[in-house]
Amino acid sequence: MIDEHATIGELVKSGSLINSVKYVRSVLVNCYGQYQKHKWPMDKTVVRIGRIGDGKAPNYRIELATDATATPEQFAEHVSGQAHHSSVENAVEFNGLGHKQRAYGFDKETWSAATQTVASLEELRDQLMKTTRRL
Repeated sequence: MIDEHATIGELVKSGSLINSVKYVRSVLVNCYGQYQKHKWPMDKTVVRIGRIGDGKAPNYRIELATDATATPEQFAEHVSGQAHHSSVENAVEFNGLGHKQRAYGFDKETWSAATQTVASLEELRDQLMKTTRRL
């Protein structure tokens, strides 16, 4: 099981993702899709990964956070029902291998407490692209 505070960036650093460049790019495409479909502002859109599996291509959840800087502790409170920073209406889940939208319904405990912003994913993509070009 993946650490509860893991992010896509940490999985890239650990080398566990099958194809880091393709995975990060596909996650971003789905983030941009939420802007196109629902006008979610990119500065309020965050990504949370699924914790089940070995981190090769985890499922992920794109959320429109009412507080994009929500801490892992705030998410933990949300999970326990004591606080609320995102809801079913503003979260979409995707399969990590095919990057297709999944039906909602996973247990909250299976998602990482940490989130990653679209801006940080764009930076990560750019770094990965530079590294790939050097090879």
